[in-house]
Amino acid sequence: MLQVQNLAVSYQGVCAVNSISFSIEPGKLVGVIGPNGAGKSTMIKAMLGLIGSSSGVVKFYSRPLKQQLKQVAYVPQRSQIDWDYPITVWNVVMMSRTVHTGWFKEPSYQSKEIVKAALKRVGMWELQNRQIGELSGGQQQRVFLARALAQQAELLFFDEPFTAIDKKTEEIVFEIFFELKAQNKTLLVISHDLGENLSYYDRFLLMNKQMIADGSKSEVLTAVNLQKAYGHLTIQ
Repeated sequence: MLQVQNLAVSYQGVCAVNSISFSIEPGKLVGVIGPNGAGKSTMIKAMLGLIGSSSGVVKFYSRPLKQQLKQVAYVPQRSQIDWDYPITVWNVVMMSRTVHTGWFKEPSYQSKEIVKAALKRVGMWELQNRQIGELSGGQQQRVFLARALAQQAELLFFDEPFTAIDKKTEEIVFEIFFELKAQNKTLLVISHDLGENLSYYDRFLLMNKQMIADGSKSEVLTAVNLQKAYGHLTIQ
């Protein structure tokens, strides 16, 4: 189980995330939603120790999450990735195996087979030698999805995975999310999409610097909660 207790983040005295608490059982696909500037990405980065927090405890199966980062796969927003960096599709995905083999060791046969299987699963095997910057937005997202798969993590974070992708890639992403759920993995997905895909999620965390609501679609996406979070929003 993933447990977050009283997580808070401040920048130069300004509160970005205020006393967030929740827990998630294995095998759940959880959508993290809220307006721009709500602190969704900040929350995840603080959970992973990528940025500092002013308070809070984050545990995974009763142990500090920061001590178990081998069990975590994180796919950041596209805007945070240097797409001009000269690296091939194969090497991007192979980087996920360094948590298992170390930085300076030759990848094992097993790691190579895992990477191959991940690339085939997302339909990118034929482009394994292509530079990552030469791909379309949807293809790039598939590569990072393959990287998350190849890491064989138990806890997966995706920050806006549906930005600038095609419909086919969106379908592949959700198919793989469902497969990971079936393997009892835990998934947190930050998304601005409040449309037809909402029914795919088991649960939602609605936040705007603090937790507005936590629960099922019917519990969270009420007029009152949406007014609190967005000020003006209706679900189609």
